Amino acid sequence: MTEAEWMACTDPRRMLEFVRGKASDRKLRLFALAFVRRMYPLPDKRSKRIWATVERYVDGLADPAQLRVAWASARWAANVATRQTDDETEGVRWLLAALAEESPSWVIRGIYVPASPAERESHEAIQCRILCDLFGNPFRPVAITPAVPIWNDGTVSKLAQAIYDRRAFDRLSILADALEEAGCTDADILNHCRQPGEHVRGCWVVDLLLGKS
Repeated sequence: MTEAEWMACTDPRRMLEFVRGKASDRKLRLFALAFVRRMYPLPDKRSKRIWATVERYVDGLADPAQLRVAWASARWAANVATRQTDDETEGVRWLLAALAEESPSWVIRGIYVPASPAERESHEAIQCRILCDLFGNPFRPVAITPAVPIWNDGTVSKLAQAIYDRRAFDRLSILADALEEAGCTDADILNHCRQPGEHVRGCWVVDLLLGKS
């Protein structure tokens, strides 16, 4: 895949294949979490708990044993939903079970896409936007000057952490202003913070500032 193809890609499977071996377990799982959160309202408290456990696991706040418990809970709920043919939550629960797998290698095959061509196109477009937010332009690696995150008593780092913790992506433009004041002149970083569109936990700019991979 070339840089131009990546930037214009409408097939999330091609993008996922391209980052195979480059993307961390964390990034792949954040991609799946972001898509499920974006497209499928969690149907009940059990689903919310499973989703929250996987997210904590991504941040190192839950251990593999807790992830396995979440997986078993999701599989049980999905099997129950399968037997109840009028239960529309079946697909969501199977997605949650997949999210709680110990290995995220399944993500490379692509997240569930509906059979309807119109729905499929919509889902794939959202997945591509999420991947662009997570990985930026992989053909142009960006570094940040060490002085920037600690400028003004760590203002930039504190803003980035608040955006990450609270999913406060409406504050990205404020982060861009702070970055400029701190001496950042990288157009890719500043433009990404100021452009509208899909922003999710794991956004490449926020991760860069927080030292996450």
